[in-house]
Amino acid sequence: MKGRQCGQAMPLGIALILFSILSAFVVYNTGQSASQKARLVNAADAAAFSGLQWQARALNFAGYTNRAMVANQVSLAQAVSLASWSTYGMIMAENLARVLSPIPVVNAISQGVETVMSTIEATVTPVAGAMLQVIDKVNMGVSTAQEAMYNASYLATPEIVKAVATQTDSEFRVETAYTMAGVAKNLHEWNEFSERVGDDRKDYDKVRERAQIIQDSRDAFTRARDWSFFDGYLYVLPFFKIDLKKEGETRLIGREGDNGLEWEWKAKDSLSLHTKVRVPFRGWKGVEVPIGYGMAIANAVDDLTIEEDACMSRWDCNTWSDHNEISERMADTNYLSLNGSDSRVEMSGYTELNGFRRLSETTIDAAFPTIKLRVEVELPAGGVSSSNGLVAGQKFTMPTEMPGNAMSSVSVAEVYFKPPQADHADQQGRHIEFANLYSPWWDVRLAKVSEAERLAALTLRGGTDGVSVMPGMIPIGDGEEGQVHLIQGEQTPSDGSSEETNPGQGLVEYSLDTFGEMADQAAMDAANDAKNRIEEQLVGVLEDAVAQVLSGSVSNASGGLVTAEDLKQWADGIRADTNQDQSEATATTGAARQEMDKLQVEFERLDAVVSARFEQAFEEQAEVYRTRTSYLRSTVSGYVGRQIGLFERVPTGNLSEGQRDTGQQLDQHKDALIVNLSRIYRDIVNEETDRFEMDFSMARDFVTTALASYDSQDREINWELFQIAAPAETLGTKEGGTREEGTQDEEENEEGERDDS
Repeated sequence: MKGRQCGQAMPLGIALILFSILSAFVVYNTGQSASQKARLVNAADAAAFSGLQWQARALNFAGYTNRAMVANQVSLAQAVSLASWSTYGMIMAENLARVLSPIPVVNAISQGVETVMSTIEATVTPVAGAMLQVIDKVNMGVSTAQEAMYNASYLATPEIVKAVATQTDSEFRVETAYTMAGVAKNLHEWNEFSERVGDDRKDYDKVRERAQIIQDSRDAFTRARDWSFFDGYLYVLPFFKIDLKKEGETRLIGREGDNGLEWEWKAKDSLSLHTKVRVPFRGWKGVEVPIGYGMAIANAVDDLTIEEDACMSRWDCNTWSDHNEISERMADTNYLSLNGSDSRVEMSGYTELNGFRRLSETTIDAAFPTIKLRVEVELPAGGVSSSNGLVAGQKFTMPTEMPGNAMSSVSVAEVYFKPPQADHADQQGRHIEFANLYSPWWDVRLAKVSEAERLAALTLRGGTDGVSVMPGMIPIGDGEEGQVHLIQGEQTPSDGSSEETNPGQGLVEYSLDTFGEMADQAAMDAANDAKNRIEEQLVGVLEDAVAQVLSGSVSNASGGLVTAEDLKQWADGIRADTNQDQSEATATTGAARQEMDKLQVEFERLDAVVSARFEQAFEEQAEVYRTRTSYLRSTVSGYVGRQIGLFERVPTGNLSEGQRDTGQQLDQHKDALIVNLSRIYRDIVNEETDRFEMDFSMARDFVTTALASYDSQDREINWELFQIAAPAETLGTKEGGTREEGTQDEEENEEGERDDS
């Protein structure tokens, strides 16, 4: 049977409709809240991230400017190096021109080189001086700009935070107690993150550290200008080797003066001919013959130099050189060239190592230092769309409850250091560059918001309109052992009553607008101050420098005979000739090199073969000489008041008229010994080799050098031995005036060879 259905569907339907409407209101409110929450999160992230971008750029600016100041100091070293090098070249050219002036053809070449080097020196030195002053003042300006950027950078952060938040939505508010506390803590971290290094005594070690960085950054030309012409000593005779050694260096020297640390750049260049002579029974004896020398110095002190034990006015001092000690001392003491030119350039315009900013010791000790900025962006509850505005009356309203009657989002950003190669470091941590203010690898990232941060924001929220904390306080952050420090200091209502209030209330009124006003004024003041100081330091110097560079110093230096265009054409001509003859020169050089190598092998063989024979003959001749001249040497020693060397020649000018006969007799014995040993040496060498023929003059030069070195193992060589002044008829004579065995023709030939030499 079919049953009958009956009942009331309307009440159930109405209830279902009401439930659906209420659900729709809930879904609408939830959607609006989620949408606004997402916008708040994005705004808070953007505000925190953008607020720290300026600080990261300030740190990168410090990195760029620190690098620039170091590079500029190296440029100062280059200027001093160029002045020293050009002076050395001029001195070398003048000395060679004077020495080679009696030689036809060669004298014309040497005089041309002298003119060119003098012109180069007259051009380079003033330009280097102007360059020194300009770069030094530029460094001052860079140092000033670095500090101005630092001082203005933090104050820009609050305004950036507010601008980003409010331009996202005009109803968004960022001036909450949590934001102000975060800005205050960011200021503290910024102040503690780096430090200014200046002239204070506490900064001396840090300035010296900077000086070492500059020293290590010198380019190859500034660091060392050394070369050896023969790449080692070259035999020119058996028992006789030569080398041409060039040395040059530039150093940054400092000392602690009455007014703080003082600095100077000093450069030295030298060129010397070095000879080594095998002295019988004494080994190899080295002799240095100075050719060129120059020095340039730049400082801002009253003294000529600040270097301790410098050779500025004395010879018993320390030198930088490994080989050219005599040449270096000549440059230090401003020893004039043979033309009377100064070898020392004293440059003005250098001041100091300018102040700079570096990471603080606390920051350096941290493994991965960061600077954080905490931001809270809130939207008042009235700004959140809800169903309350869609219905009339109170029966179906769905109020949205929020702490502090506002919706908010908290974001934390941090500045961190990460060089590009950090991702490629190995597991041992090698190749990692740690945080510093020399590399511009500072960037910003969002950080995780801890539960402590959320709790701090929640606690500070509520009834805090226009209220904040003082920027000197550190009110939030993760404390030790899990504690959360919210607000330091007493918290009392702003009206002075004793009633309890919210943690964010009762503090000094301090808004982001106030920060912004301070930022505008401070940034303007810092920019104007930096602009004025830089203009004051640079404008006059730049004008003078340009005037010096463009004054036509090349033409003036050469008396109008040589211009810069002449030098260019001369250089182009040399380059063209060199390119044209390069293949022929290469072939010729290769053949000459092969012949030279063969000759070196032969000389090395002769060293071993000839040394034994000649040293035996030398010992026999020296013993005869020692015996025959014992009385004469003793007498002359009494005349001069000291014991003279076995082969020492005493200048007759040091003896009285009655004593000169004895001195001349002793000199005649020395001359006879030189002639006898020269013959022996010549004959031994010619018997042992057929690669070349040793003549009497070559043998005599070697013997004379050997005798001069014999008594000078720890002293300068007695070059008086080279002044053989005995009459020709006494050469080769024995004591008593009898002539040594030998033919008249041989002796005449020897005398002719001596005249030719």
